[in-house]
Amino acid sequence: MKYQLLLIYLLTLSAFSQKKIYYDEIYDFNNGYAVVKKGDITTFIDTSGVELKIDDIKLDEYLTPYDDFTNIYGMQKNGYYVSYKKDELGIRNLKGEFIVEPKYSDIKVLNNYFILKDDTDLQNVFYEVLNSKCESIYKIHERYSNKKKTPIVPLSDNVIAVSKPKSSSYKLIFIDSKKETDYTYRDFRKQINGLIKLKKYTKTDGKYKWGFINENGEEIIDFIYTNPPGDFCNDLAVVKNLDKKYGYINRNNNLVIEPKFIEAYGFINDKALVRIYEKKVESGIINLGYRIIDTKGKILYNLKNLRPNNLTMKYYKKTVIDQNNLIRLKDMRANYFVLDLETFELKKTNYKQINRFDTGLSLIKYYSQYKPVYGYINKKGELKLVNSKREF
Repeated sequence: MKYQLLLIYLLTLSAFSQKKIYYDEIYDFNNGYAVVKKGDITTFIDTSGVELKIDDIKLDEYLTPYDDFTNIYGMQKNGYYVSYKKDELGIRNLKGEFIVEPKYSDIKVLNNYFILKDDTDLQNVFYEVLNSKCESIYKIHERYSNKKKTPIVPLSDNVIAVSKPKSSSYKLIFIDSKKETDYTYRDFRKQINGLIKLKKYTKTDGKYKWGFINENGEEIIDFIYTNPPGDFCNDLAVVKNLDKKYGYINRNNNLVIEPKFIEAYGFINDKALVRIYEKKVESGIINLGYRIIDTKGKILYNLKNLRPNNLTMKYYKKTVIDQNNLIRLKDMRANYFVLDLETFELKKTNYKQINRFDTGLSLIKYYSQYKPVYGYINKKGELKLVNSKREF
């Protein structure tokens, strides 16, 4: 296969392919909509830049615009979002109608679930979990506590982790069967492809170890891992051995790709990012050791002097591959690239920031006349929406 390197010059892009938008701040797209702010108004735009006639969207006061934006704010699945009304929180739909009335002191989005909190009575604080359809799946009351952590964590529509008061331990509650476990769990991740990853105290070793269960509580992979495995994607999960090398297991806990990588990340569409060494100089050019492999461990692409620009989380939380089979890369001179894993077409850009892709668009930053400009590009690197602040 012949790989091509294409240089994109932003200022030569056709003006007809761009649309100007006018906001004080813009954020990443999430589930097809991006949060935007203009004065005291916080609302959404769609992928065409059309503004929705809604307001009062909840944002974290410490959230900085243009950071790599996670999906805990903004538009959630099925067109629902957290909204303020007179300092109380509720949930609205795309029409601006309240699906959940604004009467809660806090609403968090965790693992694609809504967690409602009503602390009107501090001796009887109320929590409720809603699924992505805003259907109630679990409720609990507890006395007020100063602990910052949420006492309930939804792992799936059927499994809820509930914390032990004044402890870091959790029990699991299975909604369908109404069964409960002991408080033997210390850490966990949400259900991915039918499996839930947990850290459990094992009497045999006298230590906490990682393993997997299904939504019925059946152990699928024994609790034998000291280091947390990755999530199962394409039926493979990253594991780390005692020599700090990474490989991949299948759902039968068989090692299918030997631990030989110094970094490894989850598969998406049968491709994953790995690193085989830290740095080498080949023909006068630095190679940082990053490769793209298939599910057999075969190397498909050599990233040479490029590295992913979004390695901010640990291997077991990250795939580094965005929607539409794209990886965002940068070189040692802070030049940004986009690699299409379907065609292995590598595109160099003159952007100074490229955030994650959602619904085919990514928030970017570049400079014009020494001033920062923000907008959104498509997977081809073409600037589709350009934000300009109006001068009044």
